[in-house]
Amino acid sequence: MSLRLTLLNFVLRAVEKPYLARATDVAALRRQFDRAAERWFIHPEGARYRPYRLGGVKVLEASQGRVDRRRVLIWFHGGGFFQGSPETHRHLGAALSARCGARVILPRYRLTPEHAYPAALEDARACYEALLRAGYDPAHIAFGGDSAGGGLAFSLVLDAHARGLPAPACVVAFCPWTDLTLSSASLRRNARRDVMLPFTRLAEVRDTYLNGADPQDPLVSPARARFPEGPPPALIQASRVEILEDDASAIGARLQAAGGLVRMQFWRRTFHVWQLLQGRLQEADQALDQAGAFLALHLGKTEPEEG
Repeated sequence: MSLRLTLLNFVLRAVEKPYLARATDVAALRRQFDRAAERWFIHPEGARYRPYRLGGVKVLEASQGRVDRRRVLIWFHGGGFFQGSPETHRHLGAALSARCGARVILPRYRLTPEHAYPAALEDARACYEALLRAGYDPAHIAFGGDSAGGGLAFSLVLDAHARGLPAPACVVAFCPWTDLTLSSASLRRNARRDVMLPFTRLAEVRDTYLNGADPQDPLVSPARARFPEGPPPALIQASRVEILEDDASAIGARLQAAGGLVRMQFWRRTFHVWQLLQGRLQEADQALDQAGAFLALHLGKTEPEEG
């Protein structure tokens, strides 16, 4: 474990976790996340960002270096379905673009408490359908996301299958939240070891998102779903000391049970979605290198064009 990771873990435990445990003002939480993103997240040199609409949904496209415009990663940002945005995660999109040679599209999906389930999933589907209508080959489209966005990526795989849409080329998920029944053993096992996420607030966040929907619904909790035979290959990265450790393990097991190719990667001492600290934290850069290689392989990377 690097010295910088040790220091970050200390700061998160001392400052961020207590703040998240007591904060109740959603607008203030969003502002705090936005300020943290501006202060701490590093944008890769030469990163490019372009806003537009896709399937009626506002998106931000991130790219860096030379990209093959026919290959796309749709990345769903994390934030518990109530905070986060394409702006807080655009640097991550650019970093992944640089590593896999594809464009990264970050949807501005609707958030709670203004918009409960299934609004986020509807927006995710709209983006994917728009790419398909535009003639993009599903074999050149990947889904990805972190935390709540990671769970959303797997929900979209299930939703697409139910609607007769083709599966994507692959899925990449960082610390995904995939079981909203809140029955994962790691929620309690790692409650004290997790340096950032307070387990005591998870039910509140879940209930606001569901607004009465059944947490056992597979589209809500994909870790409880029966995936179609031969699901897309998946790379899942998580920490051994975060409360969502078992959510990552459970979704991986479900995909493997359906015959899917799954790569599970666990870090021993990292915090929740440490990949956001790319450029500052060597463990983040290492994780993104592996994610980028996985994406490049399954998207069938070819000679790129200027993007």
